[in-house]
Amino acid sequence: MFIDEDVALSYAERFLEEKSKEWGEEGALRLDKENSSSDGDTLIALYDTIAYLDHGDEKQRLGGNMPIKVDMRTGTCRLLSFEEVLEYINKGLIQ
Repeated sequence: MFIDEDVALSYAERFLEEKSKEWGEEGALRLDKENSSSDGDTLIALYDTIAYLDHGDEKQRLGGNMPIKVDMRTGTCRLLSFEEVLEYINKGLIQ
C-alpha cells in the first residue's frame, strides 16, 4: 500500500524541520511543493529558504542542498546523494 503525495509531503516537512535544527540558522526553510515530484514509488521534495521562495531573494537561495527522498510505501525520509540527484534528473523528477 502506498501513501498519497500529500501525506508524503507532510513527512518531508517534518524531516526538513528536524534536519534544519541540526544545520543551524541558515534562514527559515520550507518545502518547494510546486517543484517537488513523484513517480509513485518515491517523492522527491525540494526545499529552499522562505526568503527565496516567497520573495525571490536570490541572495538567500540555497546552493548545493540535496532534495529529500520519501519512500511512498513506508514514509521513510532521507537526503539524496549527489549520484541519486543525477539519476533523478535523468528520470525527469528533478529539474
